[in-house]
Amino acid sequence: FASVTLITLIDALNHHMERTALFYQVSRDIIKNFIGNDKALEDLVEEILTFHKKIGLLIILAYFSLVFLWGLLNVAVSILFLLTAQVLFAHTVANISVYVREHEIYDYRFFIKISNLLNENIGEPYAPLQFNAKKLVIVNIITLGFFSLYWLMKLIEHINLHFLSHKDIEARTLIKLLK
Repeated sequence: FASVTLITLIDALNHHMERTALFYQVSRDIIKNFIGNDKALEDLVEEILTFHKKIGLLIILAYFSLVFLWGLLNVAVSILFLLTAQVLFAHTVANISVYVREHEIYDYRFFIKISNLLNENIGEPYAPLQFNAKKLVIVNIITLGFFSLYWLMKLIEHINLHFLSHKDIEARTLIKLLK
């Protein structure tokens, strides 16, 4: 269950990153055509697109981690294997959260830049849940993996709220840019 849920989350994150990259490019092009070229915005969009390419590597690594995790869980006969699987699971979730946080920082910078160019506050997307990765691994081991299932459900809930708020702010931003 957890592996399938995590794969679904990774796919949703990948789709979100692709869509937001396109949104950043379209917004940049609209501003370039109607307001004029802004070097800082150009640089920021290029930095974001480079980051999104790095996220693609995370997705590949996460899939391989999950395949390895699934293999460990199916063959595990000792506590050592189970603990290793739990640590890998927590580590994979922790890596996703780190990249989600980095994405949030880029979102914030992008929407501040757009707000400044339009001289109007357009807001910013909902920021997903943050946590301490080391604590997640420790608590996950102590609870024999049950905490990571709870935390994964909370992570999914918060990321879905981010997706919804992001779609809303993207629509409002594009409407303001095209006015």
